[in-house]
Parts: sequence; structure tokens; C-alpha cells
Amino acid sequence: RYAQESRGLGDVYKRQDMGSSSIRAYLGNWDNRKQILQLSEVYRRNIEVNSAPDGTLTWPVSVFVKIVLDSARAAADVLGGPPDSVGVDGWGVDFVRINSEGLYEEYPRAYRDKSGHIGQMYLDQKISQIDQYRLTGVLPQNINSVNRLFQTSSNKKSSCTSIMFLQDMIARVLATKEIPGWDDPVECAPWASLGVASTSALVDVNRWDWNDKMISAAGIQRQILPSLRGEPSLVAQRGKTKICLSGSHDTACAAYAIAPEVGDIFVSCGSWAVVGAITAYPVTTDKAYDAGVTNEMATGGANRAELNQTGLWLVQECRRQWEKEGLDISYGYLDRIMQEAQSIGIVIDTSDPELSTPGNMPQKIREILKRDYGVNDCNNGQLLRLIDESLAVSIANSVRILRDITDSKGTVRITGGGAKDDFLMQQIANILGQEIRSANCEASIIGNIFAQLHLLGIPKGATRAWFENAYFSTSIKPNAK
Repeated sequence: RYAQESRGLGDVYKRQDMGSSSIRAYLGNWDNRKQILQLSEVYRRNIEVNSAPDGTLTWPVSVFVKIVLDSARAAADVLGGPPDSVGVDGWGVDFVRINSEGLYEEYPRAYRDKSGHIGQMYLDQKISQIDQYRLTGVLPQNINSVNRLFQTSSNKKSSCTSIMFLQDMIARVLATKEIPGWDDPVECAPWASLGVASTSALVDVNRWDWNDKMISAAGIQRQILPSLRGEPSLVAQRGKTKICLSGSHDTACAAYAIAPEVGDIFVSCGSWAVVGAITAYPVTTDKAYDAGVTNEMATGGANRAELNQTGLWLVQECRRQWEKEGLDISYGYLDRIMQEAQSIGIVIDTSDPELSTPGNMPQKIREILKRDYGVNDCNNGQLLRLIDESLAVSIANSVRILRDITDSKGTVRITGGGAKDDFLMQQIANILGQEIRSANCEASIIGNIFAQLHLLGIPKGATRAWFENAYFSTSIKPNAK
């Protein structure tokens, strides 16, 4: 009974730089007697951005919806009925348009699409970048939602009556669509979860409303922006199942698990390496702006002051290319050749714009090495070691910058796919010269389910005690010099 009373489904629109690799569904079961959380993956499907011949990048949303509905049915099969709760999280900034009939567009532009550059140039003519930053706390970047959203209002033929961020749209699908094994669907109007909405560069720096100056500068019709909802909160009740807003942004969910207090430092190392400090309020000083600090909402109402940089994206793209070439791309093999490789003694900028788009990543990196460093030979093992060494330097530098700007003194806690890379973790500890904590777990999934459990009445102290004593939390000390 205790399991049934506190069971939650975390249906995760998981980011791999957005979740660009897979959509996964996890079941979380809280044992009230043992005070432990049990997790199990019940569904996973790979996804990929659509790339048109002209370079346009879009997401196949209808495919996403089918995958999520299939995962919800799979969860009901495992449970023998509907879950007590469900929450959805994913990457930031991407949204879908909803028309007057309530239908979503099937192929919305992805955040890496070139239209973001056009939108940012347009916006910069209306309002300076430093003012954009001070109004929203979000660093002006091509990927920001505002830069693709302005085209909706400029298109007079658009039938858009509302927008929804991708994960909110998926949560709404889980509330409103027929799902075998679940209770009857319910209707709910569009909304915008603050966690993901705060990435858009449209939410006011004070966080609880849209910013009218940004909306006006971008020429956006105010009425297409739905009401903002804080997190964690309940957005709908489908029979026994609570449709929860449980973080919405995967980095917010990860931080809710590993760095829930003001002063904590965290690194979420997936396709993006997000280095953040939990602060009471957004940090929008000139020093923060010059350093590239962006601010996003933390689950529970605090702020995440962050430096966003490319993370495992380079490795993922290398694997994608090598798979096309018929090479062994197992992580065990790639880790071995990287460990055996001799360092070429060079550090590259992992966030170099030349490396920001899909396509033959090994060739792109080798071209940079040849052009900028005169390196003509770099085997695959050396290439992987170069990426790890460069990423470690980038992450360590970001930690130092955030400590200086925010005066955050907490231990650095790292999660995401990068936490499984022992070499990378040791390199970061060595460069910082201090102990770090590696949470080799699905922190975004755990944070999502924590938020659901808290809405279901499980005390925060109980979930925190379980997490701190879990087997996946490891201390890494710097090597003696």
C-alpha cells in the first residue's frame, strides 16, 4: 500500500542537448517504510532532429507524441493501472504553436535552426543586448525562444492562438488524450511552466510575469503567451493521476536533486555542460553579463545563475559519424582508446561556433587542429582525449568564474553523462585543486520525481536523506602533484 500511495511516473523528455537522442519514461516508487526511492526505466525511444536540404532544423512533434503515449501505456501495463502522478521535463527554449482548433504544429523549428540568428539580429535593432539581459536575466543568444517567436507575429497568415513549450505540450497530451489503462482524460488550457519559460528571454527578471518591453520589442502578440505557472505545482487531475509541473527544464530538475540550497554549485554535464550556482535572486551585474552568466528559474523559486557551454555534444557527434563509418562506438571501446592515447597537449574551445552544428565532427575538429595549431595527425583516441581535456578546462574555469561573481562556496557537484567519465571527473578535480562530488545517476529524473513526491506529501528531508546516502554519490580528490 505504501508503494501505491507514493508512486510517481517521471515521463522525461530528456535533453541530450535537448533530449536530441532519446525520450525515456521512468517509474519512481517511494517506499515509506524503508524511506528509499526505487527507479526503473519502462520505455525508451531514440529521436533525432529533422534536417532539411536548406539547413532548416525541425522537431517531429507527432513522433514525440506517439512515443510518449506509448510510454504512458507501458507504465500502466507495469503498474496494472495509472500512476499516482506524472511530470515531464526536457531541454529549454523550444516551443510549439497551437492553432484556433487546439492543434499543435507538427514540425516546429529546433533551437539550433538558423532562424534564431535572424531573430536575434532583428531584436538587437529594437533593444540593446545589455537591456535585454537586465530585463530578463537571460543572456542574449540565437537559441532563445524570443528569436523564433517573433516570426509568428510578423506572419499575418499565422493561425497561432497560443504557444506551449515542448514539455508543457507533452504534459498536456498526457492530461487530455486517451491512454489505455489510465483514467478518463480531462481538458486543460495551455500554460507555461516557469522553469522552462525562464529560458525564453521573455519572462521578466522578477520571474512571475512576461516582460512587456521584450514582447513589444519583438513584436509578439501578448495574447499568444499563456499564463505562467510556478513549480512544483499541480496543473490537472486525471482521475487518480496528478499531472505535475515538476521542474520542466531538465537542468532545473537535476539541480533540485543535487544542489537544492542557495550557495550550492552544480554541473550538469550532458550534451550541454551547464555550470551553475543556486542564488536567491537573478544575478545581472555588468560583471555577470561580461562573463556570460545567464539566469533561469530553479525548482522551488530560487535562481540558477549559469554558464552554458558545449559538453558531450562533441563526443556524441563523433560517435554518430563513426557509426556511419561502421566503426566500434561502444563506450567501453572508446574509453579504452582514449585512456591509451597520448595527449597532444592542446586545449580547444569546445563551444567554438564551428562545432555547434551536426555533421562529421571528427573532420571539423581535425580541420581546426591543422589550421590553428599545425597538428596534422590525431587518431580517434587522441581526439577523444582532446575533447575531455578541453571540456575539463572549460568546466573548471566556469566554476571559478561563478564562485567569484556569486560568492558561492559550496562543494562542486557534477551529474549527467559526464559524471560517468572517470577521466573527465579526475581532470576537473585536478584543475580546481579541490574535492568534487560526482552523482553518477539520472539526476534530472530523480529531481523530477522528487518534486512529484513532495506534491504527494513525502517530506523533503526524507528524499534528501536518501539521496545523500545513495550508492551513486562519489568523492573525487585531486591527484597529488
